[in-house]
Amino acid sequence: MGENGEVKNYKYKGTQLDSNDAVLFPAEIAKRHFSDPPGLFACFRFKIDSFKTGLIARTPSEYYPTSIKLFIYESSKDTLEEFSELAEYIGDAGALRDVNSWLFRDSINDIHAFTWIHDSEDNSVEDEKDTTISNTNFFALSNISKNKRQKLDSGIAKLPSSLKKFVVAKASR
Repeated sequence: MGENGEVKNYKYKGTQLDSNDAVLFPAEIAKRHFSDPPGLFACFRFKIDSFKTGLIARTPSEYYPTSIKLFIYESSKDTLEEFSELAEYIGDAGALRDVNSWLFRDSINDIHAFTWIHDSEDNSVEDEKDTTISNTNFFALSNISKNKRQKLDSGIAKLPSSLKKFVVAKASR
């Protein structure tokens, strides 16, 4: 990691937030920012509806601020709440987690997040004779506009074709 929280070759850098901004975030995220600053970076803002704004930020993770999270600001309540993790790529001791999300609007203009969590475990870390790698997929579809989440089947083949295309495109890179 470079100076000022910059992670080299990381595509979601964002604009570094200061302590005045950090206190607006949920307590646990603000606390992690203060313990090892800089830890918060603004990446993107978008309107959900007339009362809610989506904020995408790079936040502290296990080692560096590499977790991309979606926060919802509700103007009527003047609150900023974490909605979900959108992206992360982290590995340690043979375990790897790769989180990817795609945001899109549907035909009635609701905003959705389709999230794919791919976990893999190199079993040789625990048993050098076991050279297999275990892979697990988790999929979820969230309606950000209505604050509803739905767990989907863990098999790529069983995903609706409208969502499967995202996974296939990402996997072929």
